[in-house]
Amino acid sequence: MRWKIGISRRAIWLALLLAAILPVGTLVGADDPVAIEYHCAGTSMQVSNTNLVALNKIITLPSTAKFRELVLQRLSGLAASSLHLGTNWGIVSSFQPIWSDVLRAESMGTIGKTAVGAGSFVLALRLDEKPADVWRANLAKAFGQPGEKFVAEECEGLRWKRDGSNSFWIVPSHGWLLAGLGDDFSALRAEYLRKLKHQGRPGAELKDNWLEAQVNLAEAGFVLPDWAQLLKPARVSITMAEKAHHFRTEARLLYPSAVAWNAADWHFPTQHMQSPLDSFTVAQDVGAFLNVSSNFDHVAGGLLTNQLFAWAMGEMPLQTYVAWPVASGSNAIDELSTTAPAFLNPTLKKLNGSELVWQPRFRRLYCPNLGIGSPDLSAVEDNGRSFLLSTMFPISPGDKPAPEELLKHVEGGTNLIYYDWEMTGTRLQEWRLLGDVLFKQPVVPTPELAMAHGIEEKWFNGLRPLGGNSITQATRVAPNEVSIVRNSPVGFTAFEIYLLTDWMASAGFHSTNSPAAPK
Repeated sequence: MRWKIGISRRAIWLALLLAAILPVGTLVGADDPVAIEYHCAGTSMQVSNTNLVALNKIITLPSTAKFRELVLQRLSGLAASSLHLGTNWGIVSSFQPIWSDVLRAESMGTIGKTAVGAGSFVLALRLDEKPADVWRANLAKAFGQPGEKFVAEECEGLRWKRDGSNSFWIVPSHGWLLAGLGDDFSALRAEYLRKLKHQGRPGAELKDNWLEAQVNLAEAGFVLPDWAQLLKPARVSITMAEKAHHFRTEARLLYPSAVAWNAADWHFPTQHMQSPLDSFTVAQDVGAFLNVSSNFDHVAGGLLTNQLFAWAMGEMPLQTYVAWPVASGSNAIDELSTTAPAFLNPTLKKLNGSELVWQPRFRRLYCPNLGIGSPDLSAVEDNGRSFLLSTMFPISPGDKPAPEELLKHVEGGTNLIYYDWEMTGTRLQEWRLLGDVLFKQPVVPTPELAMAHGIEEKWFNGLRPLGGNSITQATRVAPNEVSIVRNSPVGFTAFEIYLLTDWMASAGFHSTNSPAAPK
């Protein structure tokens, strides 16, 4: 089952950039066919947790109900297409209550690849008999036949064959429903069923965590979005839990060998950082953990192999800035004046019709034809050091420097790879404008797309008062191991919410030709 995730009209720059910056043969498969193992308490647990104040406010919004309908519709279209059942609305709508159960109920499962590269999975969902009956009826409608009976561990199930491919099957047992594609994980299915018979559960209960997952990036490329290919293969352990009215996400990335990462004392461009800030990001040699070609890093002036600083001011959405140190600002910008346009302009023209243009008089590179914003890159001096500085809007002179507590928090992190702080609600509204400026791409208008983006717009407006700060920190804890910790009111940063929302509302999903789509 190839669940290759589509790219939205605004996120498409990620996919286009891959062709320019990825070397050949990046994700190499291993012998282990397991890509993802997970155990999730389901959204019903989130709703019942009154400590998640921000999340519960969002859940009760009328615009959230409409957006949830849209998400279920999009996921249902994706499932129907992946199973080669077509995108007729009658078929697609059959999957909506199924997806609703998958998101709502406690579940655990394994996803992997078969020997021929197709997807295979086994899921166990905590569902009583009534939802199981809905699954039987709706799958029969989607596949056009009631399914063939089969027996697994003395439990009766139903199986639907796909044309010359693996079968989709379900097996109800002891208040749970097992579902899967193919027989590659039949041993796991048998284990689940035996445990249900003797213990009443397919596995141990979740205690403090809402989510526990293991991801093998070397094997998960067929399920993850294309941008995940930027990450070097690693085994990732993830947990999510409620802590102090926030989601706390912890991840451990274990690499097969030591990663050649370089650290240095932090040197901030403090003369250009002004308050009030609503986001602050620093990174150091993140390229060591990415599949990035040396050609890209060369034309980017060491953007990913050096220290990187990004900040946004809360006065205007376009006051977003990125800077990184270079040995000589004048030499670096002179070199980029020729190499960067030659390397990046073919991609930029495909993206949104823009290009990098060199202005000798102002000694800057800039992108015209982007409406109200024209990102530019120039060399600056700050505290006696040279930096390349990218701006969306000129930096106004001021006497309010960046908060000392932010700088001090980073300065002591000798093993700090990445640190990000933001005011999520404010930053989310800014990303709506920034995304339109940076990632805008012509799309053929359709009634369905207009409807979807209307729902997206109302949902974003409902998120406007979303309060709280998101803090993400990545630290090197061993030569081959990275620890990532995030505290966030809803589990995601503003940029992630923006991309996910737009992806759901975009034409990146298959059209459902639905007269009954949410309005």
